Amino acid sequence: MENAVEARTPPTVTFYDDAERGRIRAALRRYLAQNGIGAPKLRDLIADANGLAFRKDGGEPIALSTVQRFITGKHRVNDSFVRLCARFAEGLPGDDPVAVFGEQLTAFLGVRRGEGEFPPVPAEVAGSYTCHAKRALPTGQLLRLLPKGNPADLVPFSRIEIDLIPDRPFASIRETIENWGAAAPTAADIKLETPPRRSYVGIVACPEGLLFALMRNVTTGMPRVYWLAQTGGNGLGGYGHESISNLDSGEAIERAVHTTTQVALSLAKEAV
Repeated sequence: MENAVEARTPPTVTFYDDAERGRIRAALRRYLAQNGIGAPKLRDLIADANGLAFRKDGGEPIALSTVQRFITGKHRVNDSFVRLCARFAEGLPGDDPVAVFGEQLTAFLGVRRGEGEFPPVPAEVAGSYTCHAKRALPTGQLLRLLPKGNPADLVPFSRIEIDLIPDRPFASIRETIENWGAAAPTAADIKLETPPRRSYVGIVACPEGLLFALMRNVTTGMPRVYWLAQTGGNGLGGYGHESISNLDSGEAIERAVHTTTQVALSLAKEAV
């Protein structure tokens, strides 16, 4: 028929970048852990998913060493094998958006690294934190009277949770900001008994030994960033940055494009 539309099949993926390889590898590792199996059984399942059988000479359709190399990530395997793994992984439960984003971001940041996998977030960083921020100056005050770094110049700002994710080089992070204006508890500027809270979710990576947190506001979608370093007493310190959104108002806010806040994090059980 002249008017018949020719059926088209989607093109076969022949190249898998680091982000896609990381996603597939994480799915296979998660399957191994959840089902208590090893690489030999996984090799057989991958072969079955691709309709592969043992050769007539008794040879294996997929080399066990290739499966082990891909799972550990210590050696780069060819794209034809990754395609076999991708076909098996299609039937596995999907990742949550935060985990997918973490895989993509760490792969992107690690593109130019020659020493192998992206360095993981240190285990000791995980935990619940109380975050203090540099106190905002009261209305009409132009100079900061306390010396720089004085603990009395910090006020409660937010609560932060950092959780490690098994077999991933990044961690998840959640933040609830309860004192967005960084006002002192007795500040006259506070006119609400319960100021509005802001909630964020995202990931933490560890490029070059520093903690880089990238989150989004769950209400507005606006990004929020932290650069943090480990300090004495199992704490973290650094700066947070966020774009001004439609949640903000006021003359000072209208003159700014973003906010930068100096913060100090202490483990919740150690917070004073």
